Amino acid sequence: MSEASKGIIKIHNDFEELREFLRDFLRRGELLEKNILVKSGFILRKYSLKVNKVNMDSLNNLIDILKKVIAIENDINYNLDQILEDLKEIERAYNAYLKEKLHISKIFTQDMNNCFYLSRLMSNQAFALINEIKKGAKVQDKAGVPRVRTLLNSLEKTGNQILKFIDLLEQMIKKIATFETVSFFDNERLYGRAMSKEEYSATRSKKELVGSPKRAEGDLIGVFECTSSKQVERINSMSEDERKNFFGSIGVVGAVKIVFFKTKLKPVTGPNPQSNGLIERKFPKGTPIIIAA
Repeated sequence: MSEASKGIIKIHNDFEELREFLRDFLRRGELLEKNILVKSGFILRKYSLKVNKVNMDSLNNLIDILKKVIAIENDINYNLDQILEDLKEIERAYNAYLKEKLHISKIFTQDMNNCFYLSRLMSNQAFALINEIKKGAKVQDKAGVPRVRTLLNSLEKTGNQILKFIDLLEQMIKKIATFETVSFFDNERLYGRAMSKEEYSATRSKKELVGSPKRAEGDLIGVFECTSSKQVERINSMSEDERKNFFGSIGVVGAVKIVFFKTKLKPVTGPNPQSNGLIERKFPKGTPIIIAA
């Protein structure tokens, strides 16, 4: 399991108590207006509040659990930069392999910040509802929409919005876990890519497999396995002409530079033995890599 997965699983686990409480809180329907509000009157509506139907302990517990979200927010903000950096590497690989984005930046900035805002809002709504209940059993306003009913509806809406974010987080965890199981080795492996000077510059700058700017290679980029340090030393010791001839014998044109890189990602094709003794593998274009010294 990658550090990125560990990071988001911890965040999800931090939210788990809140999710389970909210699910139970909303499922029981103890705050639905039909359970605690009764209407009377034909022209002028009056609403009587059935105080004995309101579970005050549950409301207070909700406030206590929402307070813990502040601690979660502080902890996440402290580690957020590293979490996002790790997750972006997963997203780059996910996009390269599956041609699908995880929208990690949005989830961990806009959506998560909205969840923290909603948690504070829900806590205020619960406080306000408790105060209304303490005022007495009769509630009414000119618009015909009592304060209590508004608070009940707001609590339910806010709680469901928070649940949507936590469920979204869980869906992303499942996607990443499945992707890592299928597409990652347990340990990094070393590979090399012979290339032109232009590709060499772009590859080192982007830290991903970009392919030749002069040749249409499609979505797969050919590399070779580095099975021993002697093999690396041999290729590094070649002159440009020797390197051109060595890789030219297997159809690689203009190979004057070599990038050695590491990755845990699995190649999608190979092994394909070559006439010069190398073993070819192929990775999707855009695969993030760790440049080896």
